[in-house]
Amino acid sequence: MNHVLDTTARTTSIDWAAVYEACRLHLVGIPYVHFIEAPEETLNRLGMHDALEIMAAGFLPLLPAQAKVRQEIDAPKPVPKVSMARFDNKKITLRAPGVRGFSKWVPRAS
Repeated sequence: MNHVLDTTARTTSIDWAAVYEACRLHLVGIPYVHFIEAPEETLNRLGMHDALEIMAAGFLPLLPAQAKVRQEIDAPKPVPKVSMARFDNKKITLRAPGVRGFSKWVPRAS
């Protein structure tokens, strides 16, 4: 695999063509000419913000579909509001499905 990050004492150059190819961005219909206009922004938008680090470690980045799933999992979820004022503990009955009565199996105290 080509080295994506070429680190020298002064500069870091990134082979964006190799990044584009490794990220398989053609699978989501992003042409290279559009990617190269704002590569980091494109990667961030697609949930592939860590692609360069993954590639520097010698691995392939997530597929675009995998990155989309990660975005969905990582997205903040709304917390449902529970009003305890409408909750009446006295009316709760816990029963297993299909069980009509528990008393016929439990011996009664005499």
